[in-house]
Amino acid sequence: MAWNSKALDKFCGSPFWNSSLTWYTDDPELTRCFEKTALVLIPISFLFLISPFEIFYLKHSPNRNIPWNWKNSLKIITTTALALICLSDFLSNIGMVKIYKVDIFMPMLKFVSYVYAGVLIYYNKFYGYQASGHQFIFWFLSALCGAPQFRTEIRNVQQNGELENYYFYKSYMIYYPLVVLMFLLNCLADNKPKQYPYGKVQNKCPFDNTSFLGRILWTFVDGILYHGFKRPLEQKDMWNLALENESQNLTPKFEQEFQKRVAKNKEKFMKKQKEGNVKGKPDTVSIIPVIWSCFYRTFLVGASFRMIQDLMAFVNPQILSLVISFVQSDEPQWKGIFYALLMFFVSFTQTLIHHMGFNFLWTFGQRTRVSLMMAIYRKALRISNATRKDKTVGEIVNLMAVDAEKFLEISLQLPMMWAAPTQICFAVYFLWQEVGPAVLAGLALMILLIPVNTVIVRISRKLQLKQMKNKDERVKMMNEILNGIKVLKLYAWEGSFEKIVEMIRIKEVKTLLNMAYLNASSNFIWNCAPFMVSFTVFGTYVLLDPNNLLDPSKTFVSLALLNILRQPMHQIPNVINMAVQAAVSIKRINSFLNSEELNPYVEHKPSEGIDPFYDNT
Repeated sequence: MAWNSKALDKFCGSPFWNSSLTWYTDDPELTRCFEKTALVLIPISFLFLISPFEIFYLKHSPNRNIPWNWKNSLKIITTTALALICLSDFLSNIGMVKIYKVDIFMPMLKFVSYVYAGVLIYYNKFYGYQASGHQFIFWFLSALCGAPQFRTEIRNVQQNGELENYYFYKSYMIYYPLVVLMFLLNCLADNKPKQYPYGKVQNKCPFDNTSFLGRILWTFVDGILYHGFKRPLEQKDMWNLALENESQNLTPKFEQEFQKRVAKNKEKFMKKQKEGNVKGKPDTVSIIPVIWSCFYRTFLVGASFRMIQDLMAFVNPQILSLVISFVQSDEPQWKGIFYALLMFFVSFTQTLIHHMGFNFLWTFGQRTRVSLMMAIYRKALRISNATRKDKTVGEIVNLMAVDAEKFLEISLQLPMMWAAPTQICFAVYFLWQEVGPAVLAGLALMILLIPVNTVIVRISRKLQLKQMKNKDERVKMMNEILNGIKVLKLYAWEGSFEKIVEMIRIKEVKTLLNMAYLNASSNFIWNCAPFMVSFTVFGTYVLLDPNNLLDPSKTFVSLALLNILRQPMHQIPNVINMAVQAAVSIKRINSFLNSEELNPYVEHKPSEGIDPFYDNT
């Protein structure tokens, strides 16, 4: 990539640049200016842009006060030393005869950054945050971006022998090893916090005590995998469930948020009733805002990772274009090696981010499912007799076993509701860069498929409602049979009731078969869609102009982008079907959780007159 000499001259203050600067140059002054601007700004920009998320996480951390130890003490000392080196660089540059703006601006920027990083390190200790991903990535980028300048300084010494600025060389020889030391320290997790809201846990999962690097590489499962390799695993070998994920800690929070909204709705209803503006019952409380207020942080982290992973999918096609251009040109060999390593690094990072996002979304789904199951179970113990007539045991079991499970399924795919349109927009944009207006033909084909998907969604919703009714009827009948099994045996009614259950089951199987046909048709259409879109795009591109030729670069890059387009197009119908099923489950759960309850207090009117068994004297 080329850098404009006037822009660099204005920023760095160099009076002698007359040519553009590529990624690397043999001119030591230009190289030093580039390494001091672009490469230094990358980690510093990450530090300040992402730090609000870490501050938000620290503010809501339930842990407190990690004791001082050699790891966090050495981090504070090393960061202080780096800040002092940067301050020394700034002061030493002031007295120089020939000063570049970069020599004044960059040391002060790095000084402020390291002071800020040191403050974050202290607050990580105070709030009990053992493994900061923000700090790990910052120091990793600092070490990675500082390596070219470290190599340049050593090369200059080897080639020239004498140094114009001996202080600058010695300063950086001390500075860069300290940055690498900070990176290595952030590869280790800090000690356990003193204050943990759930107390001590026996056989606790080692995830919390694992570093960020160990979490993304899942090294904390190595021990149990090794034990499973050596001998069969037993129950005592398994870790206990994290206390923050247990129902005894999740359910009270969920019910507290739910009852808070119930009380607020009743208060609004009573106020309107006094004014004579409303009749009937208070508004129904939905479980969606309750779930969001309880677990939104976990979902947002998982959705953010998922969005980053989806956006990173567009990096490799651009690198592929550079690789094809490199093969067809006489560029230096190091560029091809760099492109190949960059493709590997992007794919590796994308995989890590995908699994981290999956872990957070799975945790969100499990917490939601457990909270709903316990809330439904507790509600079943409190419902009134009038409600019990309408809500059978079979329906309540289905609410806990089937409807609550829908939230676990939809939680993993819910980010696709906005990630899929984003991916489609980016894919269309990059395809426009390759094939021009021909991409509109493929976009028109996708738009034509929307009405087909709308019809499928409507039919799927009807079948889902019908299936849940059949299932409730079957479970209700089986429950009545089991409760009255003695009467059935006494009167020999087994055959009659067996036929009734079989008829209900036949209707249920018929509905399931229709749903399977519908899903198969939907999958067939959306699996054929990417091929039809590719055929339409390439065909339109060739037919638009005789000069349009499909060269290797255009063809392979377009196919890579169309393959990316395949995933959101394939997942859109599945996500919509899951959303429809989840909407049905939400309606059923809302109806049950808002049903009438027994009065927990029994009031007795005081008896009139004098109690003959009570001595009034």
